[in-house]
Amino acid sequence: MHFDEVVSGAKLVRFRPFQKLVKRHKKTGKAISPSANAIMKVLMGHAYNLGLHDLSDTFNEAFDSDLRNSIAHADYTLVRDGMRLRRRYGEDVREISWAELDTIIVKGLNFFGYMRDLIKLHIETYDPPKTIQAQLNEREPVTAWTIFYGPASGKFGVTTGAAPPDGYNNPPA
Repeated sequence: MHFDEVVSGAKLVRFRPFQKLVKRHKKTGKAISPSANAIMKVLMGHAYNLGLHDLSDTFNEAFDSDLRNSIAHADYTLVRDGMRLRRRYGEDVREISWAELDTIIVKGLNFFGYMRDLIKLHIETYDPPKTIQAQLNEREPVTAWTIFYGPASGKFGVTTGAAPPDGYNNPPA
């Protein structure tokens, strides 16, 4: 099996889940990372297709693509009553009141707080470490990979071999 298709129980887990969204520059061939909008669209669609409609709705509620785009490209105006966002594709200007902006920010912060907590819970399942047999691509042999978490050190990682690195769980000095 490939490392990006590690079977964990009965679930398929992708090591690089958005790799198919990466595009290449026509002249240089360099990788162009997918936009946040593209990633969120995939996450919402995937959750919905898995029957996780509430999760899809949560992603939708926590992510405001117009606001993200406007802030990322400094394409907004602050006014007395809030913000005005220039819309892409020539649509009308969107006005967001300060109260609405506060709600959007709180939703986003809560979402990332919950995600951080879920990730922490997942990471902690790798104490004790787990070793799998996998490969990064077809050209490499299947080899042992160890996923580990050291609660005393706070270190989480993946390494080749059947054991985590020496001292992975040593407390910080």
